[in-house]
Amino acid sequence: MAATAQPGDATSPRLVPPLRARAVGVERLALAAAGATCALHVGWESVTGADGVPAWSRLARLTLTVLPIAVLWWRYARLRPGLRAFWCLAVGVAPAADAAVHVASAMTGVGPAPDVTGLAIVASGASLPALAVVVPFVHRAEARRRGRWRRRGLTALALLTFIPLVALPWGGAVVQTHAMPEAPPPRPDPAYRDVVLLTEDGVELSGWYRPSSSGAAVVLVPSAGGTRTTVLSQARMLSRHGYGVLVYDSRGSGASSGMRNAYGWTWTADVRAAVRYMADQPTSPPDE
Repeated sequence: MAATAQPGDATSPRLVPPLRARAVGVERLALAAAGATCALHVGWESVTGADGVPAWSRLARLTLTVLPIAVLWWRYARLRPGLRAFWCLAVGVAPAADAAVHVASAMTGVGPAPDVTGLAIVASGASLPALAVVVPFVHRAEARRRGRWRRRGLTALALLTFIPLVALPWGGAVVQTHAMPEAPPPRPDPAYRDVVLLTEDGVELSGWYRPSSSGAAVVLVPSAGGTRTTVLSQARMLSRHGYGVLVYDSRGSGASSGMRNAYGWTWTADVRAAVRYMADQPTSPPDE
């Protein structure tokens, strides 16, 4: 027998109108499409990504991105609209941040083209936050009138907590550890030669070395997530004064392999590789 709700009976089940059930089906379909495109993009990048990225990191990124979307899709119809919207917002942080990287890369023209999975992640990054906005509006009739303003206040408080404690750190981590590969820029002059620096953990850094004419040389270190282009003006100034110069792309940035980490946790390994290379050059300053 189908259960019916009696007026005033808050504990009795409520029949879902056909249109509301259809809306849930459409939302689950959009959620499945977003999860599939995220899995395609992250999986493709994990398989074809730069060398020097550990397997656990590739698997962790795939799991942390796709698994929450899959769980939400599975339990979606049994959740309250408010919880559905909040979960869509939470799982949409990483795809939205990833999409921002691809959009910025496409606008500046530094990334690979065409990037089909990058276009897919842009769609996912837009659809998940859109679901978070649309769901409460579509299903507003399901909410009880009693305690409505209290729920709205709690929602506002949850958002104020979520943005600084979850969205900004999580989205920032995606941006700071994910960069599009770039081709090396033109050499400042023919005296610069291509070099490859091998770090102690097996990452290959792409760079240039300009020999010294004065017996002194300088390693120019970009930011932890930067490339050689950020220090080229200093390199030109030093080379004009006879100094040897070594510039390179940080791991995971520019033409270097490895996983980008703009927070600087792997910065020292890159610097040590550059110093070792410079110490092997005949024009390096003598040890004191």
